[in-house]
Amino acid sequence: MLHNGWWLVTSVYLVVDTGLSPAELVLVDSVQSAFALLLEVPAGVIADTISREWSLVISQVLMGTAMLATGLFTSFPALLATQVLCGIWWTFASGSDVALMTDELDDPGTMHPRPRPTTRWPRWPACSACCCSDSHPTRSSARSPSY
Repeated sequence: MLHNGWWLVTSVYLVVDTGLSPAELVLVDSVQSAFALLLEVPAGVIADTISREWSLVISQVLMGTAMLATGLFTSFPALLATQVLCGIWWTFASGSDVALMTDELDDPGTMHPRPRPTTRWPRWPACSACCCSDSHPTRSSARSPSY
């Protein structure tokens, strides 16, 4: 996901390069959050009635536009507008991705939080001695390990 490191980079940019004051930073965050809150329901309606795929497409287009515009502007009003776009992008993405995966599986009960490996060793190499040994207090020494 492209936006995972976005908030850290944007925060540094807004403080160091554009020189926004703490009050302006709080205002930017407040306005962004307000737009995200107000548009959460309409974005969900679009995702549920039109298409979850198109909701994600809209989200990605808004994300790219907001990222590009944030790097191009240094004035406070323009940066405020770009962060409003970030709030709108978030509303189109939130819930649509999980709902789309659930629809594709046709059975939400089959979703697992993580892949299930066949052994414990590849998954926990650093703590395999403490977690998977027979001396661990939660593991019965009478059971044999399942390899």
